[in-house]
Amino acid sequence: MAEAPLVLVGIDGSDPARTALVWAADYAHAVGARVLVVYAWEPAAVWMGYPYVPDPDESAPEESLREVRRQVDATLAEAGHSDVPIEVEFRRGNPAEVLVDASAQAALVVVGRRGGGGFAAAIMGSVGRHVSSHASCPVVVVPH
Repeated sequence: MAEAPLVLVGIDGSDPARTALVWAADYAHAVGARVLVVYAWEPAAVWMGYPYVPDPDESAPEESLREVRRQVDATLAEAGHSDVPIEVEFRRGNPAEVLVDASAQAALVVVGRRGGGGFAAAIMGSVGRHVSSHASCPVVVVPH
């Protein structure tokens, strides 16, 4: 039996990301897919005003990982999606690049839309724009 298709969703704790997560779970439920939730993180490049070179083996703080998982579980429970197979991964790197790399194994990528217009769109909508331009599969950008 073939493995269910993979729906990849990028999250960052924002309301648009939660909207994208619920959309991805709705879609996965409708088509019999599984969901991979990816939270990308980058260590701070500056610490107390000084450049900081992070340890390449540094991982996300354990309390942050637990909080992200709690938020994912709460969002999906509130939306009534306890039946959708969900996996949560934490990947180190630039969020846009992490999602583009992960798209190679996905049937669909889902991201939230944070940008508005003008300057706000140039700054806050950059991940969605980058992923939709470079992903290896179709991308859905869910408006908030």
